[in-house]
Amino acid sequence: MTEFTTLSLDFQGPVATLTLRRPKAGNAMGALSGQELRAAADIVARDTTARVLVLRAEGRAFCVGGDLAEFSSHAELGPAVRAMVVDFHTACQQLAELDLPILAVVQGPVAGAGLALTSLADYVVAASEATFTYAYASVGLSADGGVTWLLPKQMGLRAFRSFVITGRTLTSEEGLAQGLVSELVAGANLEEKAEALTSQFARGPTRALGAIRRLTLDGYGRSYADHLSAEMDQVATLADTDVAKGAIADVLSRRAPQFPNR
Repeated sequence: MTEFTTLSLDFQGPVATLTLRRPKAGNAMGALSGQELRAAADIVARDTTARVLVLRAEGRAFCVGGDLAEFSSHAELGPAVRAMVVDFHTACQQLAELDLPILAVVQGPVAGAGLALTSLADYVVAASEATFTYAYASVGLSADGGVTWLLPKQMGLRAFRSFVITGRTLTSEEGLAQGLVSELVAGANLEEKAEALTSQFARGPTRALGAIRRLTLDGYGRSYADHLSAEMDQVATLADTDVAKGAIADVLSRRAPQFPNR
């Protein structure tokens, strides 16, 4: 297993867990973080055993965005940021195309690049202490990680623009109402809930859930007719798998469908 400095990647049976590990820096993303996230995402993309990816972070914050201290050390910031974003964007693209569901476990503040990571997740379970801030504009920047593509679709265009222009921080309850969070729990119950969801998703129809995510993301850039064609190709491919055939047989026999493998 590859050794990382700013994060860890652990495989336990059907569960892959990617943990951001810069707690003293609020898990801010810098050059090394981007490089390691890219490498970790590539490992997950090539793995054939995991059935769910769990995104989590150490410390009080999930991810506060870009590492401003690192940014300030560059005399020519533009080229440095471009190099960082190349790695971060490659990682985000790999995560978006994974053939398994993504669960984000959010214990605290999320901002900037952290919003990109949580927005890529299929399910976001958050503690009541979680908050959500756009952050980019507050330092004169725009966005990265697909935030301006993902969030307007999750929040609605008017709500997203208001979120950006006011610079306000959303509470966990507001994050739930605005579509940034799937489920909100008390902080003391976060780990128990995350474990239950991880177990549930690890037993689910892995490939189908991954296909649904990709169809959903790709659909925004296609015509309705083209999307119908993509849906047909994907559902026909899945229908020819033993997993789908077994689940159909279970339902017809009035048994709870089982998904023993990917």
